[in-house]
Amino acid sequence: MKMILLLGTVLLAASPAAAMAPGAAEPDAAADLQAGAQLYFKACGLCHDDSAHMLLDTGPPLFGVVGRRVGSVEGFTYSPALQKGYRRGHKWSEKRLDKFLSGPQHVYTGTDMPMMFNDPKVRHNLIAYLKTLKDE
Repeated sequence: MKMILLLGTVLLAASPAAAMAPGAAEPDAAADLQAGAQLYFKACGLCHDDSAHMLLDTGPPLFGVVGRRVGSVEGFTYSPALQKGYRRGHKWSEKRLDKFLSGPQHVYTGTDMPMMFNDPKVRHNLIAYLKTLKDE
């Protein structure tokens, strides 16, 4: 058992997702960061930037999204639904992100976000990757 845990730790530390995030948050042991990173680049990266440069794209940048106030990236024009979330002081907690990613229209009716992910494990992996995207 100890050998498996040690091997898992080594593999996680050597994964591309871990290498991409200097100063990354402590990873969730149950999450697969590499799977989360792959999903991000396959699905989310089409519209969102994940770099510290915070480039505006079709969607707002996701660097630092976990814990950030909803609709708060300066210079990005949010849908009225997310502007309302901003006015209410909502933050992108892990729980809120999980609900949002399972059905954006159910959380913020009228949002422009077209993607949704039905599998809780997929959302968990993606959120774990998003948590690594911050300066510390």
